[in-house]
Amino acid sequence: MPYVQNSLDDHLLDFNQVLSNLWDFQVDSQNICQNWIKAYENQQLTQNDLQNYKQIIIILSEIINLIEEIKTKIYYEQLKKLEIMQKVKLLVGNQLNINPDKVTGLADIAYDLGADSLDILVVVMNIEQTFGIKLNDELNGTFPTIGKLIVRIYRKLNLTSSITTPISV
Repeated sequence: MPYVQNSLDDHLLDFNQVLSNLWDFQVDSQNICQNWIKAYENQQLTQNDLQNYKQIIIILSEIINLIEEIKTKIYYEQLKKLEIMQKVKLLVGNQLNINPDKVTGLADIAYDLGADSLDILVVVMNIEQTFGIKLNDELNGTFPTIGKLIVRIYRKLNLTSSITTPISV
């Protein structure tokens, strides 16, 4: 374990008190904090060494917070898409008199679910009313898979998605 000269005692960093999420944080399979400690093992630490270590801890803490924010955002987007999917499954299932569980992300409403042009028109109108959006113009007479439709609805709701592939449920 590194040690601090007596004149730096008031700036002593308790190396054993580093939070476990920081202590265990890895980049490219390397534990940053643990490797730093090993590099200075049995050496006298200077004020500059302590400041560098503090800076590493602060930066790692900020990185971990950013990672958590990103995970939360991704999770929120996935939940929102699932919510949209559930509503669309009910709308399509009710219009076609089928079990909503048969309405999957990869399903084509006409070929796989048996909808005719009137059914498709009613489904689109119900989706527009339910979500408060306009889809007719961009569909141009074609109806995408349910998953692609979910992505379109999601984007129309101004909930920008980084996921552009259709979802399947």
